[in-house]
Amino acid sequence: MCVLASEFKRCFEKWGYQGKILLKSTAFPDELLQFSRKSLDRHFKLIFLARIEKTKGIYEAIDCAEILSKRYPDKVELIVAGSGGEENNARKYVESKQISNVIFAGYVQGKEKYQLLADADCYLFPTVFGEGMPCSVLEAMGAGLPVITTHAGGIPDFFENEKMGFLLEPVTAENCAEKVSILIENEDKRKAIGDYNRQYAGNHFSASQVAAGILQDLEDLYQSGKRSPEQNSRS
Repeated sequence: MCVLASEFKRCFEKWGYQGKILLKSTAFPDELLQFSRKSLDRHFKLIFLARIEKTKGIYEAIDCAEILSKRYPDKVELIVAGSGGEENNARKYVESKQISNVIFAGYVQGKEKYQLLADADCYLFPTVFGEGMPCSVLEAMGAGLPVITTHAGGIPDFFENEKMGFLLEPVTAENCAEKVSILIENEDKRKAIGDYNRQYAGNHFSASQVAAGILQDLEDLYQSGKRSPEQNSRS
């Protein structure tokens, strides 16, 4: 059995499953690693790229942008990319509060999505949803972005706090703003995190690397099946 997070593995073991459980990852296309910044706009660009739902943290992201707009006037933008059940309400929320630094990009995919990530400065994903291994986090890392996110799903299985970005605790707009401010005010730290994330993601989450790992697992399973029951019991 393959699962995307160690907490899922613990659940199956608790329920009495006694077979082998492999901890695996989702992946992003290798093509993403080739994208670099094209935008000449020097605003500090946050990006929220996910389904637009309350549990994904859309309102924390918007409120964070509002806080930062007051702290750094005319310097910070939040790009909201995606669609979802809360999209219309989120748009109305921004309008009712007259938050001028939030831009809704709509649903994006493929090269358009990859370039949007590459043109950003930080990925903000304050989710409290029951995630597995969120592709958007891996894609943001592949694009060379620092990531600000939470302990949801499989994220804590690999995420190195402060080396890859920041894990939020508590998950509040104020805490998001504090973490983003660290990146705004320390360009060298931001670049070091981004470079580390791109390299780490390329080595662990690119489609070619994930596929190679799955092929090795299948080969190991095949070889295990060729051994006698006695040999398997000893291994």
